[in-house]
Amino acid sequence: MPTCVQCGAEVGFLGSLSFNKQTGRCSKCDSETKQALTRFSTAFLYFCSDGILTAEKWAKLSAGAAYDRLNINEAKVFIRGDVLNLLDRLLTFATANGYITEAAHCLLYLLPPCYRE
Repeated sequence: MPTCVQCGAEVGFLGSLSFNKQTGRCSKCDSETKQALTRFSTAFLYFCSDGILTAEKWAKLSAGAAYDRLNINEAKVFIRGDVLNLLDRLLTFATANGYITEAAHCLLYLLPPCYRE
């Protein structure tokens, strides 16, 4: 029987039917993680609604992720599309203005390494 990587519970026969083999989580933990990722994404969009993601805002996002026991790398991958949209907007403005803001520079570090090249 599989064991959940998040809560350590060994799932029984019925639990193995809903066990997420990709994440290694039981259905309860998988559901909680999906809800936490949605909260993280919503918070990210709220903090970036003015087009700026400061270090302070990122610290609050990271603290929220830690509180929800989210893996920060999984959370970053989850918001990748939102990050790319915000970065596209910031780079469009940077092109028009002739300089890259600190906010745009910070967003580059949110992207997983494979998207930075």
